[in-house]
Amino acid sequence: MFYLHKNEYIYLTCFNEDIICLNLSTNEYIIISGDLAHNLSIAIGYPVDFIDGRYISHSKLDISETFSESINLLKRLGILSVNHHREIGKTRLMRNQEFLGAKNLDWRLSNDFFYKKNHSIFLILEAYFWLSVVHLMIKLLGFYSLIKFIKNRKKPLLKNKIDKSNIESLSSALDKACFYFPKKTKCLEWAATLTIMCINRKLICNLEIGVQNMPFAAHAWAKLDDEIISDSQNLPDSLAVILSEPF
Repeated sequence: MFYLHKNEYIYLTCFNEDIICLNLSTNEYIIISGDLAHNLSIAIGYPVDFIDGRYISHSKLDISETFSESINLLKRLGILSVNHHREIGKTRLMRNQEFLGAKNLDWRLSNDFFYKKNHSIFLILEAYFWLSVVHLMIKLLGFYSLIKFIKNRKKPLLKNKIDKSNIESLSSALDKACFYFPKKTKCLEWAATLTIMCINRKLICNLEIGVQNMPFAAHAWAKLDDEIISDSQNLPDSLAVILSEPF
């Protein structure tokens, strides 16, 4: 017996009856439904055998006749790794949780951001620098490289005490950097930049992405401990979190 794992550049989550896949190597989302979703959740949660050219699951759940064909398809799509493992993977899919989706995922800078208190020009320049790094990395190297970069900056951290006024200063400085930046900044770039700035200050901050289906939508935010910065605190209850890095 052995276990099947997803590829390291694949992130999975459940949105009601469907599984949503984020492929960082191709920067695309894939909606998986029906038997294929059912077979995927079984494949990464239970041991399997490969007998007479077919995959056989040891799950006690109802196994579709298309199980083996599904595994082969998921491997061809790059979702499942072609390697076999002796231990079960860390991926857990909570398929019994119901999400209603977010009513409004329109993200933009607040109208009053420019009139907030003045900040050090050096803080705004720092935000502008990291915003430039994030934009260039996504454009030239792809989203997967950005995530690896954020994970590598984690290193051994000593958790510093959180000062909300300092976090507000970082957020406001980033808003002003976005105002001057020549290219439109979306929620992903904003959240990734703030995450990097927080990690640089030895704060436990995650870049998170939440998704929904029908209609499909994705939204990114920065989460410091259990608090979402400059966005709705209810997002994880409305959207299925598909990515939370680096902690």
